[in-house]
Amino acid sequence: MAELTRRTRRVEGTLRTYRHHHLGPDPLAEPGGTDITVDVDFGALAAAAEGEGAAVEVTSQAAFLERWGLRDLLDRRRAEELTLARDGDPMERLRMRSLITGGEALLHPRGLGDFRVLVARR
Repeated sequence: MAELTRRTRRVEGTLRTYRHHHLGPDPLAEPGGTDITVDVDFGALAAAAEGEGAAVEVTSQAAFLERWGLRDLLDRRRAEELTLARDGDPMERLRMRSLITGGEALLHPRGLGDFRVLVARR
């Protein structure tokens, strides 16, 4: 029964848009104005990539972004924010805080950081 419910619930596919943490409009209504997400069957995708000779790795978004230096970048931005807090432009400090907060959200283990990333290499 759960399988039937899942199938009928997704009759139009799994692509969704988000804006301000809420479901957004049709993805073509405002290009660039919303985030787009889709559910992906990573098992099927990995099998297809491996079938074509690719080496496949599935990891968390947090681990993937940390590997590419996001945590180090955030540490540098925190140091910049501290300097701005001491003697800088308050608006620039606010902009820096916003960047840091956004980066931290991408790494959060119970949020966006737990999203999966599939890397296929040949």
